[in-house]
Amino acid sequence: MPPNQAIQWFQQHVRITAVVTVLLLAALLAVLVFLAAIGPTADKPFTGFTSVKCTYNGQAVVFLDNDGDGVQQADEPGIAGVKLTVKHMVPLYLDNGTPQVRVSDATGHITFDSDRNCSVGDTLIISFTLPDGYSAVTPLTFGPYAIPNLTTEQPGTPLLTIPSVISVGLRQK
Repeated sequence: MPPNQAIQWFQQHVRITAVVTVLLLAALLAVLVFLAAIGPTADKPFTGFTSVKCTYNGQAVVFLDNDGDGVQQADEPGIAGVKLTVKHMVPLYLDNGTPQVRVSDATGHITFDSDRNCSVGDTLIISFTLPDGYSAVTPLTFGPYAIPNLTTEQPGTPLLTIPSVISVGLRQK
């Protein structure tokens, strides 16, 4: 191939490559705009296609675990002021909105609930913040608890299956 033909061939292919690159970038931009339109928000999950109300009601108790067995006994008082955080996560464990934060009352009890929109694949993670002057006897993070698969046998609201009461035992340092 003579040099002039090689140069023309090269220039033509560079133009084709540039056009293809522009088209691919335009397609990528369209996908990003679409994804931004469908989520994520607290009311509109990232997946956006199979959104349902998911409800749960949970309870937790934080107590001074004197004997270290992880079970609250009559002589083990509740601990007030311990922070519980409930985070909704979309697939790949991306944060889905503002977490729910609760604080234990004078008896160490905490209640939490939700009726927000969720999608199949969303999960719930429950964690406690260790207060100063304490060490953990039991785990401080629970989950992930998954949204159940939706089938025709499950119309309506799926319920997350979480423990009826989450117990967190702490010891004073």
